[in-house]
Amino acid sequence: MHSKLLGLAAGIALLALPAAPASASVIEYTSAAAFDAAASGATTYNFEGIAPAGGFAGGSPTIGGVTFTAPFSNEFVADANAGFGNYGASFFSGAQSVFPFVNVTATLAGATAIGFAYGSVLSPLAPVTVTLSTGDTFTLTTPLNNGVDTNFVGFTSSTPITSVSFVESGRDFDVIQFVVASGTPVPLPASALLMLSGLVGVGVMARKRRDIAA
Repeated sequence: MHSKLLGLAAGIALLALPAAPASASVIEYTSAAAFDAAASGATTYNFEGIAPAGGFAGGSPTIGGVTFTAPFSNEFVADANAGFGNYGASFFSGAQSVFPFVNVTATLAGATAIGFAYGSVLSPLAPVTVTLSTGDTFTLTTPLNNGVDTNFVGFTSSTPITSVSFVESGRDFDVIQFVVASGTPVPLPASALLMLSGLVGVGVMARKRRDIAA
């Protein structure tokens, strides 16, 4: 009898679950607050100290477990040009005007949550395509206020993210800060938690019935 009850409860709970999206493993966030709530324990990093004040720097440094690379040698900028806001900090410049197509990559060791504050000092900018190692792709729209305004995008995944690539056909894409949480699991939807709690409750009831019968 208790096995029938378990099957019935599981079936009812499954009917209450929402339909799965096209990619059930990755969730995109455009709100930093919502991302922080989903990625507990995440840490925010910036690029201070990589480029000299008013200048550029190259290399592929690893910061917070994330390695940033680009197909040119001056990808880090600390531009003091008063004509632009420049976010008040050093940043990772995803392109320079001589590159019509640029693929810049953040490589990480299997984090399950990563987010970016981004903008451009050379607006307007064509949309940027973001591709995760999971195969999921997203399109970003960059703020047009010349290095003053920024947007946020973040991702959580039920499987490890090992790389994030940004591809643009515009002039400049800049990452100002990033936030990463390694090994942070994606919380289960409330409906899934309801299903699990229901199954546990039915199991307890079945156990009591067996004890009474004994």
